[in-house]
Amino acid sequence: MSGRKIHKVKDNTSKLILENHDLFAQFLNDFVPIDLLKGLKSEDIEDVKERFLPLSQENRDADTVKCIHLKGDTPLFVIAIVEHQSTVDYNASFRMLRYIVMVLDRYEAELQNGETTKQSSRRNFRYPPVLPILFYDGPGTWTAKQNFRERTFLNDVFGPYIPSFKYELVDLNRYSMNDILQFNDALSMVMMVDKLKNLKEVDLLPHDYFKKISLKIPSGLAKLLQKAVIALLYRLDVPEDRIEELAEKIAPKEEHSMFDGVVNIINKELRANRRLQRECDQLKRQRAKDRAEAQKEKLETVRKMKFKGYPTDEIADITGFSPDQIALL
Repeated sequence: MSGRKIHKVKDNTSKLILENHDLFAQFLNDFVPIDLLKGLKSEDIEDVKERFLPLSQENRDADTVKCIHLKGDTPLFVIAIVEHQSTVDYNASFRMLRYIVMVLDRYEAELQNGETTKQSSRRNFRYPPVLPILFYDGPGTWTAKQNFRERTFLNDVFGPYIPSFKYELVDLNRYSMNDILQFNDALSMVMMVDKLKNLKEVDLLPHDYFKKISLKIPSGLAKLLQKAVIALLYRLDVPEDRIEELAEKIAPKEEHSMFDGVVNIINKELRANRRLQRECDQLKRQRAKDRAEAQKEKLETVRKMKFKGYPTDEIADITGFSPDQIALL
């Protein structure tokens, strides 16, 4: 062992998806119902967060802005906000509105490029579309309004004068494990890691899931998914020294056998867990049997003492039964 320390990965599902453009393309394809986004490739996506959104001032490091290069000259900006906190942010629609204005304002400024006349003042100028997405993987269900107009007083009267837009909500809690497994791709594995909480849930996965999914992983994603698997092992409370050892085994060397070590250790943990569960169940049954036999013996003692004429208070003191219980026996 090299002595390299492997740190626990927490709340990293959305981060992995947003940082890797292969996964982000799969994310848009699977979760956003817009045909124009089907078939996107990683080379169509550009990370422009630093240019278009001063998120560092907001302490929103997980949020991002992507520029999607569609066919033709029109760009599409995607603002992705990540929420994995324990409480719902009911002001998310207003924060989206601020971000959208920032992006469009920056886009307009870049087009200016030193010219005295703003291009946006021309008759044929059109702003690029901005797709706001909120990815929620926190506990509970997201209940905030998705349309900013619904957060404004008298919107039924002043509706035409109030900014009205909807952000696309991807609430991971609304998707079952089976829903996620249906994607059957690298994205499903990353999201599955976020879903699994214990070994019992891992036991419900198809027995050949890891082996099958490893055959579909592009070589460029192998290292990233190695991190996701390590995060899963930490969540399953596998001892850290074993995780460090396993990390070496699942390093992307031979693509098709990448997860063999993972499958073996998870199966071993599952077997140990099932064995422990059987032992616990057996112990519970034995304890229940012992309690029943002890109760039966106490009842028999009460009946014998009553038959021999012992006073009720003395029987109660010896056996622990109440006078009312003794009277019924």
